[in-house]
Amino acid sequence: IGTVTADNGGATLPNIRVIAFRYVTGPNSSYWQQVKDVFSISGGSYSIGGLPTGTYRLRFTDDSGTYAPEHHDNQIEFDNATGITLAPAGTVSNNASLAIASRIQGTVTDEGGLSGLSGVTVFAYRFNGSGIWNSVNSTSTNGNGIYDLGGLTPGDYRIYFFVPSGLKQSEYYDDTTDFGSASIIPVGSAATLTNYDASLAEAGLIEGTITDSSGTGIPNINVYVYRWNASGFYWEYISNGYTEGNGTYVVGGLPTGTYRVGTYDNSGIYPERY
Repeated sequence: IGTVTADNGGATLPNIRVIAFRYVTGPNSSYWQQVKDVFSISGGSYSIGGLPTGTYRLRFTDDSGTYAPEHHDNQIEFDNATGITLAPAGTVSNNASLAIASRIQGTVTDEGGLSGLSGVTVFAYRFNGSGIWNSVNSTSTNGNGIYDLGGLTPGDYRIYFFVPSGLKQSEYYDDTTDFGSASIIPVGSAATLTNYDASLAEAGLIEGTITDSSGTGIPNINVYVYRWNASGFYWEYISNGYTEGNGTYVVGGLPTGTYRVGTYDNSGIYPERY
């Protein structure tokens, strides 16, 4: 149980999601398992009940993106969170005070900046200081192509613009399809960074038909594509699609490059092929 407030003795905060993770040990591995989540209510109070004994970590996050997420006790990274030991029939009190979140804002347009693109998903990846970029938050552009990516803590970020329809080419900021070449964006405390814009080119498409030996189209075949990553010297998974009832498929959203195509039948009737 506890109360969630804004930093520095600020107001109590309702509608903050409180997530409990329990440490689970097994014969082959040990891991932190998400077991329950609740929202703080009026007055900022929360209560997570029905928990078995064990060691827990708590995460506090504001789905609106106004306040920055943190882990008990006042830690950004999950691995640095303080463990909470819960005894049989025990009750532990843990309060949290959340800082104002940082934000990255911008506009996504078509190539040449002529028209804003709606429905583009913008992902934020944060460097954890130990060689890993974690996906920490996402949002979508509005009808004018404007996005507001909140809920960010201080750190170094990369952002990715993904077009679910596949009609435009997804890319990382600034104008690259390679994550390793994406610009690093330093973000400070309670900062609002503006004009992180993107202009997305028309996407490439790979299309075709999958048939059986008699020439009849096969539906529901998973068609996936890999693109040659020249900087890393490996084949990188890019996207996938499924065949229609007549066996035709279209995989869109593809940047320029050299590709390989594979097929996989989830039913197991047809073998995987490239």
